[in-house]
Amino acid sequence: MYQKYFGLAEAPFSIAVNPRYLFMSVRHRDALAHLLYGVGSGGGFILLTGEVGTGKTTLNRCLLEQLSPNTDIAIVLNPALSAVELLATVCDEFEIEGCTDAAACNYDADATDDDGSCTYAEEGYDCDGNCLNDADGDGVCDEFEVAGCTDAAACNYNADATDEDGSCTYAEEGYDCDGNCLNDMDGDGVCDEFEVAGCTDAEACNYDADATDDDGTCTYADAGYDCDGNCLNDSDGDGVCDEFEVFGCTHPDACNYNAEATEDDGTCEFADMGYDCDGNCLSDVDGDGVCDEFEVAGCTYASAANYAMGATDDDGSCLFEGCMDDSAFNFNAYANAGGDCASAPIADFNGDGVVQNQDLLDFLLAYGQTGPEWGGVDWVQEACNVVATPLEDLYTPVDYCAADSPAEVCAEMGCTYPLASNYDPEATVDSGDCVWTGCTDAEALNYNPVANLEDDTCTYQICPDFNGDGQVQAQDLLDFLLAWGTTY
Repeated sequence: MYQKYFGLAEAPFSIAVNPRYLFMSVRHRDALAHLLYGVGSGGGFILLTGEVGTGKTTLNRCLLEQLSPNTDIAIVLNPALSAVELLATVCDEFEIEGCTDAAACNYDADATDDDGSCTYAEEGYDCDGNCLNDADGDGVCDEFEVAGCTDAAACNYNADATDEDGSCTYAEEGYDCDGNCLNDMDGDGVCDEFEVAGCTDAEACNYDADATDDDGTCTYADAGYDCDGNCLNDSDGDGVCDEFEVFGCTHPDACNYNAEATEDDGTCEFADMGYDCDGNCLSDVDGDGVCDEFEVAGCTYASAANYAMGATDDDGSCLFEGCMDDSAFNFNAYANAGGDCASAPIADFNGDGVVQNQDLLDFLLAYGQTGPEWGGVDWVQEACNVVATPLEDLYTPVDYCAADSPAEVCAEMGCTYPLASNYDPEATVDSGDCVWTGCTDAEALNYNPVANLEDDTCTYQICPDFNGDGQVQAQDLLDFLLAWGTTY
């Protein structure tokens, strides 16, 4: 009636303790904290005292709600118990389960509640599986012994027998108990143990009349031959059977020599003199692709005055024309044949063919200046600052010494011209890679027809720095005056 009238969720008066309605005062909070600490720290006994109705039981119920679900709890509400009664009450609360039958193998003297787990020894055995009676000590209880043949290899073997009675019988060697072969892979009725391996084919060279089992060793004469390796047919008596004669060129020096040919058919072909069958020279010391037998000695440098177009092998006779006077302005240190010499520098700045007043005025514009800034005269800068052609674009040395070349040949090859910058005094065969430095551009004012390696000296207009010291000064003026009035 109270619930319905007052709208309560449950009955307002109950003798059962409900921790939901515990008022957690400071003293109650301290008491609960001490209880939780004592239980969690593994303490022995915890005593909670207080007057009747102060909430001791409610605090205990609150404590139980906060313990882990796997905690075993026993509640004893009657304090007036003897020690035995208290122990029995605790055991009842904990309900220690186990087998309570003393006759069982797993009897548990501490169990208070039988859980139906009792197990018992089999008939004739104890709880450890040992026979109660085993006169011969074979592990088979006397009650269960079976007499018979216990050898599994015997024909009358009894799988159920536990006690050997000496009645075993055995099959003959190689046979089973029914007189059949134990092993007869080919099913010929001869046991494998008694087979005689060998060649059973009467047509074979190694036929064995005693063999009962063919072992695959039969050998036969090759086609066209007997068992002794002799030809069945050899009309020309050369030891090659007529069936296997091969026609072809049998001459080892021929280009079409056939090592497998046994009969020469007159088709042999031979290389031309001086060449191998692939058309390569038999001897080519300088590696120029011309056989040594057909080499033509002469000057092979196209810039030389005596260049021989038909020459294949340079003989060191090349003549390179140029000014050989070291006092001249166009002196060529690499020339070995006379050429025109200039006694004065080229000073025709305006290109009208004569050195005169206008050229002097142009010279004076640059006078006193230091290169490469020549007072803003464009043609002067272009003339004095020549851009060199990359070396790899002008000259690539010829290497005739391949990996398979004879060492003595490679050691003798080199530049044989003494005036060349890479002259090799030890060389006996010119390698065609002699280097003469100079201006290689035919459009330049100082073009050197002898040179095959650019030395960055090309000039395309007249540079007023005649002595090349980087300054236009008195000495350059004196050199200019030497050319005054010169006609080009």
